[in-house]
Amino acid sequence: MASVAITRKPHLLTPLLHQLRCRSLSTATSAADTESRISRSGAKILESFREEFEIGSRVVSLETGKIARFANGAVVLGLGDTNVLSTVCSAKGDSLRDFLPLTVDYQEKQFAQGVIPSTYMRREGAPKERELLCGRLIDRPIRPLFPAGFYHEVQVMASVLSSDGNQDPDIMAANATSAALMLSDIPWGGPIGMIRIGRIDGHLIVNPTVDEFERGEALEKIGQEVKVVLEEEGDEESLKVLSKTVDTVRKQIIRRRIITEGFRLDGRRLDEVRPVYCEAGNLPGLHGSALFSRGDTQVRAIN
Repeated sequence: MASVAITRKPHLLTPLLHQLRCRSLSTATSAADTESRISRSGAKILESFREEFEIGSRVVSLETGKIARFANGAVVLGLGDTNVLSTVCSAKGDSLRDFLPLTVDYQEKQFAQGVIPSTYMRREGAPKERELLCGRLIDRPIRPLFPAGFYHEVQVMASVLSSDGNQDPDIMAANATSAALMLSDIPWGGPIGMIRIGRIDGHLIVNPTVDEFERGEALEKIGQEVKVVLEEEGDEESLKVLSKTVDTVRKQIIRRRIITEGFRLDGRRLDEVRPVYCEAGNLPGLHGSALFSRGDTQVRAIN
């Protein structure tokens, strides 16, 4: 038997999330290895912050600042050899809607378990039913915590980077999403904390592994509850795109600034290059993994 418990502002996560919200953390939050803090012209490259704490008898880690730096908030939550990345992004500018267009996507790709897809094209297929249900499992507790009148589009993407097969990553994705929202500048009334409780031989166990209990009636009941149809959204008013005239003027201004002042669009001079950072074997349990960064452009390769 198992159940999912959702609590607001748990005493374990609240102090941690408020520490991580500030980019200049105190000594309670340690930076990552010195390899990710290479300096160039006084700027720190791939500076990341990591916190570890215990839930039940397991050590959980939260890391931010290393990847997905263009997102409003991004957190990698690790438990054993299972790592889940959650990113949150919000649209800028005034919103013309009268509802909250919140999208939550949850992905469990086969590469996370070191498996090549068995399809003919060796490609991932459409989202599975489990992925859709896990997305709703994340959507339900976070949606009511957005303030009234906040109608900007918000997208949440939770992806399983690596999985050891012992821990179900859906609960990890929900907690990583809560941490990412707390770190972002998006108004949100969190945090939330989510755990799975299993009853085995009369004992209650927090976040039991897959091997510690069989998925029974409780998980099936949860699956029935999360199949509720999403609230119908109203008709969206189409937004007008920038005219060709504005685009032409903008290109002329940028070109003139490059020629006359010698600065490119991102502020670099003509003879400056973006810093390059490479890292290999950074995800456990996979055949191979690598991260390549050039400035703020990043590529992750997994096989």
